[in-house]
Order: sequence, then structure tokens, then C-alpha cells
Amino acid sequence: MLHRMNIVRMENYVNIRNMLLIPVFVILFLIISYFIYGAYKVKVKRWLYIKKSQQHREKWSNLLEDHFEYFKMLDLNRREKFLDYISIMMLEKSWSQSFDTKDKVIESAKACLPIINRPTNFYPMIKSINEKKEFRQWLELLEAQFQIDHGKSILREFNDNFSEFSYQYFQKPTELKESEKKIYYYLNHFYKHYPN
Repeated sequence: MLHRMNIVRMENYVNIRNMLLIPVFVILFLIISYFIYGAYKVKVKRWLYIKKSQQHREKWSNLLEDHFEYFKMLDLNRREKFLDYISIMMLEKSWSQSFDTKDKVIESAKACLPIINRPTNFYPMIKSINEKKEFRQWLELLEAQFQIDHGKSILREFNDNFSEFSYQYFQKPTELKESEKKIYYYLNHFYKHYPN
């Protein structure tokens, strides 16, 4: 009888323990799932944007061939990545109603060219685009990131001409490399567009 009572007590203990472990595992699973979801939410969302825009890529490519000179300079792999970035930019930002599809594609192209080879979060400080910017204005927005990556002392070597040198880097890279080797080196390290 005593032995049977001990067995019943042990079974009760095991049942209680199991009942307590189930909620602990469920809570632990939910916490881990939350963090995994948070880490991959943006990546999944962007992947869906890219898939959603597949039907427009040929039209966008033709548009960029005609209206965005830098597009022709990109090899096939970078063109694909570039179109992915344009998709993300167009769908993540809120656009003024004055922009038609062509304007959105061109504006996104101007914004994405400098960041195509960089780890990026697609201009997180810009939530909406209400007016067209010149390419140089998009380059100006990257000056703060350049300072974070390379430091104030290196940025001072640009003599307050970061966007101008950046523009030359994309427009006439060979000339910049010949006339300002150090500046070219810093910009190439930052933008990563041309082989060393």
C-alpha cells in the first residue's frame, strides 16, 4: 500500500511537472519565433516586392536604357540587382501623386545607383518622395554615411565637395582616378563600383 501511494505521488509529480513544462516550451517557442520573424520580416517583405515587380522589369529596362545613362554601364548581373533595388525603393517609399511610373523608376534609379554595391537600408530617413532630386542630391544624402564609415578626417580631405567628387566618380571615373587618386580610392572603397 505504501509502495502504491509512492507510485501515485510520483505519477502526480510527473504530471504536474509535464503540465508546467508545456507552457514554458510554448512561451520559449513564441519568443524565439518573434525574434526570427523580426530579423527576416524586412527581407521577406523585400523579396515579395521583387517578385511582385517581375512583370514590369522589361518595361523598366527599356525606360532606363532611354532615360538613365548609367544603366547602360552596368553588366547583366548588376542590372538585375539594380532592378531589384528599384522595385524595393518604389514600393517602400510613399510617392507624391505628381510622380507617374516613369518618374518613379528614374528617381529610384538615381537613388539606387550609389547604393547598389553597399550594405544598405534604402535611405531609411526618407519615408516619402515629394519632389524630383538631381543625382547629386542623392549623393549628398550619403555624405553622413561616408563619415560614419571613414571618419571626419578623411571626409575633410574632400573640402566640402563630397557630392561633386562622388558625381565625378560616376560620371568620369578615369579622370578622377588620374587627378585625385586618394579621393578616388576612398570613393571606390565606399561605393564599390569599379575594380581597383
